[in-house]
Formats: sequence, C-alpha cells, structure tokens
Amino acid sequence: MNPTDLLKMSGLAIAGLALCFQPANAAYTLVDDFESYTTGAFNGGSTAFTANGGPWEYNENGGGTGLVGISDDAGNQYVDFGWAFGFRGVQRTSPTIADGDSATYYWQVRSAGGGNTDYSSGLSYLGFDNAFGFGDFEIQIALLGNSGGLTLAARDGDALGPDTVTGLTVDTWYDIWVVVDNATDTYDAYWGTSGDPEVLGTKFADDYTFRNSAGGAQSADLVTFATLSNNQDPDRSAHADNIYFNTEAVPEPSVALLGGLGLLALVRRRR
Repeated sequence: MNPTDLLKMSGLAIAGLALCFQPANAAYTLVDDFESYTTGAFNGGSTAFTANGGPWEYNENGGGTGLVGISDDAGNQYVDFGWAFGFRGVQRTSPTIADGDSATYYWQVRSAGGGNTDYSSGLSYLGFDNAFGFGDFEIQIALLGNSGGLTLAARDGDALGPDTVTGLTVDTWYDIWVVVDNATDTYDAYWGTSGDPEVLGTKFADDYTFRNSAGGAQSADLVTFATLSNNQDPDRSAHADNIYFNTEAVPEPSVALLGGLGLLALVRRRR
C-alpha cells in the first residue's frame, strides 16, 4: 500500500475513533433561572432572597433595599440590581468546584443601559452570607461601557486581561462560560449569544489567573456565585440569568482523537 492510500485510511480511522470513543461530556445542570420566585424588590418580599426564604443574599453599600429584585420581561424572569450611588449585588451558594478540581459554569448577563455600565459576575471562595466586594471574586467577568457600546472583559490576576470583546450593545443577553481549573488557579472564558449552554461560544480569555492567587496559590473551594454593580449603574440596570453548572471542564479533548492525531503525524513522518 502506498503512503497516500495509507494516509487516507488513517484519516477515516481517526474520524471513526472520534465518533465511537469520544467521551460524553457531563450534562449541564440548572443552578437558577429565577423562574420559581415571586417578582419584586428585596424589600418588597420577593421569595428569591434569604430574608423571605430564598437562596439569594442581598448585598448593598449605601442603603436602599429596593435596588435589587426579580423582574419579568415577556415571561422571562431574571435578577436585576444596581444604583448610581453605591454598590449593589446578590450572591448565593452554588455547586462547589473543590480545590484541585475543574468544572464549567455558564450564565447570561445584560445591561439595560441608561448610563454607565460597570458590573461583574463570577465565582468566589467566600461563603454566600459574607459581605461581598469586588476584591472577593476569584473568577470575575466584567461588562463595561454605556449605550454607545459595551465591552466584555475578564480579570487576570490583579488587573483586567488584555483580551476583550467590544462592540456589544445594551438590552442584549450575552452568554458567558468559564472553564475553571482550581488546581492551577486559572480559567478560560467564552462568550456567545445562542442562549444555549451546550453551544460553546468564542474564547476571549485564555489561562487567566484567579484574582487573589497572585504570589501564591489560593487553596480554597469555589462555593459562591456572585454579581456586583459599581456605583455608576442606574437603578437595577444590571441583569443576570440562567446559571448552569457542568462537573467537567468543557470542551474536553477526546482521548481517541488525540491518539488518532498521533497516528496521522506518524504516517506523515513516514512519507
């Protein structure tokens, strides 16, 4: 058999191996889509919040408990927060990414505009009932800008990373995936607009470092999902929705495919 025929056959074998032996990714499981709660503000009795029997802890700086709540937009419920004169946000206990493990989170963010947008969402090692600040994120995704255009950025250690997504618009839901390695204290981030956690978007942060791991590993489980607006957002203009968790780091390379690629390299080398 000549090398060309062998190469063709190896290509078919690789495709077959990839289809037959590629490990199935674990399913995404819903953490929260806010559909089960009564709408309204924290101080209006919404059942989303701990004071009213829910899982979400209200976070504020400057007073005004009506500035975090659950809203409904054409049958879709979501959490909204923000105030132009102080920090606002919420956090809750979420599926744990243990120290040494890896996993994936997905959620959606939106800005209603009307002023400057400056809010973050992500994961922390702090318990959900702690007073929460921007410095307490480990994985931190920021939506920044105004009605003239928004930017999506991720925190890389003690600063925003150099890779950003620009030209985004207000009143649009954006998908976020973070693929977390809690052994190396690093993560990748992806973005998209499909509204489907199974349709992985485009990578915009590669191997970024946890916010608090500079100078040494942060040896702690990640246990809390949190959101927090800066003091530039208009009232309840920062939105989050549809939080999902996957026990695997997605995407995960196929063992069979990697082996097939090695075979292909060997055949090419023999030609």
